[in-house]
Amino acid sequence: MTEDTLMWRPARIAVAAAAIAVAAVTGIALFYHFSDSRKLLLPVRTQRIFLPGRESLPPLRVAGNRILLDRRTPVLFHGVSIPDPSYLDNRNLFRQPLFERIAGLGADVVRVAVRPDQWNTIHDYLDRYLAKAARWAEQNRLYLIIDWQATGNLDTGDLSETTGIDLKQATFAFWDRVSTYFRNAPGVIFEIYGEPSGIDAADWWVYARDLSATIRANAPNQLILVDGIGHGSDLSSFAGRPVPGGNIAYAVHVLPDVAAGGGPGKEWARRFGTLSRTRPVLVSAWGYMEDAPRSDSYLAADRESFGEPLMGYLAAHGIGWIAGWFDDRWKPAMLAPDRRPNGFGSFVAGLLVDFGTTRP
Repeated sequence: MTEDTLMWRPARIAVAAAAIAVAAVTGIALFYHFSDSRKLLLPVRTQRIFLPGRESLPPLRVAGNRILLDRRTPVLFHGVSIPDPSYLDNRNLFRQPLFERIAGLGADVVRVAVRPDQWNTIHDYLDRYLAKAARWAEQNRLYLIIDWQATGNLDTGDLSETTGIDLKQATFAFWDRVSTYFRNAPGVIFEIYGEPSGIDAADWWVYARDLSATIRANAPNQLILVDGIGHGSDLSSFAGRPVPGGNIAYAVHVLPDVAAGGGPGKEWARRFGTLSRTRPVLVSAWGYMEDAPRSDSYLAADRESFGEPLMGYLAAHGIGWIAGWFDDRWKPAMLAPDRRPNGFGSFVAGLLVDFGTTRP
């Protein structure tokens, strides 16, 4: 046991004693815990379901290869991703001004990552983080994508970054609870599994079908995003066999390591371009690093070699996108250590200004 741990123990004991005292006097159990950074997380108000406010956004519907607002107006989403809220909260960054800043850029959607290990550890994660994210997004006219940021094979656990958790059980339980909680929130979108990998297309199709059915049993109307295999980079198998059911779109990750093949966009066409002719496709993660170290060589690119060609391809094919990450630590980062846009972030900010007038 380190000296630091010994110094920290009295604070934990004091908080535990206070919680016991409250329970003894009021009969109410006071739940609390500490974050990984030793930040005391006090209780938050809980509710059975999320109730949208007066700022509720129009419902989304899928028609052919388009996503529609109120069954009429086609929408192409443009926005950014933020890291798991518990990570942001450890740095005192999970606040409403973050969402205001994103909306101010011209975004119409924000994607929030949920790490399975954090969800499993923080018992009130839903009310503490996701309810707040949905409320702040709604107040700023932003759609919210909840991304279950799991990796690997959910059946075997191969290639997963999460340890000590039954990933298959956790994934189905997460969506059963979250879809029930947000079933009346048309501005909330469900992205079922961030980075499927180490699993073949046929097996992933079955899981995508079953996860979508789990959500549909609770939330019959909301938009579902189905990710591709290969760490979310390949949707090609769904072109011939889409997931059954309505209001389903497809999410793909596009990073510089997916080469353009024999010509501009050739590999993009194979992985998601062909599917976009018949089904809605959203690039739910893209980005690059201009000065990537060797350990991040898969992100090495710049605006001219990757950013502009990708944006041109997506515009030509009617595909929306979400850049990530709107952070200075999660990679590819859009922000410098001072939380101001870096080169990648400045490029995205310029793009969002152009799209800002189309927000709902």
